[in-house]
Amino acid sequence: MLALVRTINRGARLATQRSSSLVPCRIDAGRAYASSLTPPRSSPYVAFVGGPVDPPLFPGHYDILLHDITNDLMRKDISTIFEHPYLGKASALSKKETIPVRIYGDYNRALAYGVVTLGDLSAHVFFVVDTGCPWTYLSYEALHALGVNEKERHTEIITIAGAQASALLSPVNSHFSDLCLIGGDFLRANNAVLHIDYATRRGQITFK
Repeated sequence: MLALVRTINRGARLATQRSSSLVPCRIDAGRAYASSLTPPRSSPYVAFVGGPVDPPLFPGHYDILLHDITNDLMRKDISTIFEHPYLGKASALSKKETIPVRIYGDYNRALAYGVVTLGDLSAHVFFVVDTGCPWTYLSYEALHALGVNEKERHTEIITIAGAQASALLSPVNSHFSDLCLIGGDFLRANNAVLHIDYATRRGQITFK
């Protein structure tokens, strides 16, 4: 009986030690944020054991693995699909136009084409459509085609197919540094509707 009591006491001490290593976190809009304070019972905290805490997301830290989509592919295959030269000179649009979308490759990437205008310059630009991305990005090469030579992270006000957008420089250390992305901010700001028919591998972005 004495041995049993000692075993129970030892287990209680181990449980106490383990519980002290839990990281208190606040859940806010589906993300966990670490806190240095022990939360009260009534607060919306949960405890995680031994796992990393998802940090706040910043534009310069966003990344997506796109090993199958390259700048060279945009200039060749995708230019043929959309029938326009990638980053070639274009004429500015006076109103919003439907953005064509094509599903490409074994990984079913949604690619879009639109005339992008910045100031007095316009170019044919192909985008990866990433609805899970909070921002819209232009590669340095695309910005250079629009007369911008700055390599530091910054924001440009542009139009894509006649619809206004805020575009960031694609993060230099990301897997899409030489690509352009249409993100959820552009779609939401312009009341866009994304239609995709995977049977025909075609789609479009329209505006309400």
